[in-house]
Amino acid sequence: MLDMKLYRGTNKVIKCPKINPKSRFLNFGAGCYYVFNKKIAERDAQEMTHRMQCGSPVVNVYEIDTKVFIMVRNMMSYLPHCPAAT
Repeated sequence: MLDMKLYRGTNKVIKCPKINPKSRFLNFGAGCYYVFNKKIAERDAQEMTHRMQCGSPVVNVYEIDTKVFIMVRNMMSYLPHCPAAT
């Protein structure tokens, strides 16, 4: 059952998101950031578009099963280079 929404604000549409623990380091470590709050994603999209100076602000919305989310989050906590979100 898809009962949880995650948002990602960026400067382009991302149809198939990936979790990549080996990506460049950002503010809080490797990877990309998904949030539960749509307003925060909207702000992130504005900031990303301004910083990259291309594209247009987009809030990508993903629906996920809570059980799957918890399972992935727990798996990520075992990777020393990719801390789990709290």
